[in-house]
Amino acid sequence: MPDISSLRFPARVACTAALRNARAAGPSFGQLLLFAFAATLLLIRAVQASPQGSIQVSAAWARATPPGISVGAAYLLIRNAGAADNLIRVDCPLAEHVEMHSSTLVGGVMHMRPVTDLLLPAHGELRFAPESLHLMLLGLKSPLVAGEHVPLVLTFKSGVHVSADAVVRGLSEGGPSE
Repeated sequence: MPDISSLRFPARVACTAALRNARAAGPSFGQLLLFAFAATLLLIRAVQASPQGSIQVSAAWARATPPGISVGAAYLLIRNAGAADNLIRVDCPLAEHVEMHSSTLVGGVMHMRPVTDLLLPAHGELRFAPESLHLMLLGLKSPLVAGEHVPLVLTFKSGVHVSADAVVRGLSEGGPSE
């Protein structure tokens, strides 16, 4: 029998009754309908508990690149409504490779270094912004043009994959404010 222990009382009663009645001497149309309803409630509950639903990406954007330049940058905000996870990889079909980088200002000089694993705290966020954490799009297959979109797929240590669509902004434009 499916696990219905996490459902609230009315849904649990409906599921239990539907399962008990379905085992009787052949289900009627009403019983099948009730069973389908109960199964739908279970599915909705499972999706709501899914870790993928707890990680949301917003404010994704990339800076336009001049012709002949094969490196670009993208920025975004990741919010987590669930348990802590680690961002371990980002993919983009428009680039040969994507690296996560952090930038720090030391003695008046900006230092950029690759990062392979970023903690997304439980009920917290990660902000990728200019002169901070950012995504380096390496080996661009064509220039990033203002108004176009850059598809990104973020992979987390838990196995969750989250897609994002970054809007390309002009060279002199800033990112969205949040």
